[in-house]
Amino acid sequence: MFETITINLTSALNSVELLDGFTNSLNENIQIDKAVSGSNGGVRAEEERISQFCQTLENVSKKLTNLYEKSISEHKEQIAQLCVEIARKILIKKVDEGDYKIETMVQEVLNNSPGGKEMKIYLNPTDCQQCQKIQKEENTFKDITFLADPEVGKAECIFESTKGNIESFIDSKLKQIAEELKKAV
Repeated sequence: MFETITINLTSALNSVELLDGFTNSLNENIQIDKAVSGSNGGVRAEEERISQFCQTLENVSKKLTNLYEKSISEHKEQIAQLCVEIARKILIKKVDEGDYKIETMVQEVLNNSPGGKEMKIYLNPTDCQQCQKIQKEENTFKDITFLADPEVGKAECIFESTKGNIESFIDSKLKQIAEELKKAV
């Protein structure tokens, strides 16, 4: 009466759930068997078979859920690395296209800086020109000297003062994100 179905999966399942239509179909089959057989013995045997089938499905579901959870926990480092690599590709594309605001990044570094005298910020020459322009036009970033450094990448900077230094590089920020992701996953 029932056919065996084999399913080959390419990835882990999150969960398994019996659909209402499947359950209704099973109930209809039981009622048809009762009407046709006319005996309770055949119906009870069929009900037992269905009950065992449902129990087997429930056990398979639990095993698949455990396998999924185990896979996630065993591969959390790879998942974090994959997320960071995706973020890296997006950031590189945005930086290459000039789709960023260097003044926002400079302000973030200043907010986290120890302060001090003789504050200098080394920037990529293109970003340096942009910050010097903003400094003059908007009268912002007072008491800061912007210096062009071709060794500093676009959207990155180095802060120096008498009280300390801060480096703001994309790679180091991505490493911090990766560490946080590993803790969270």
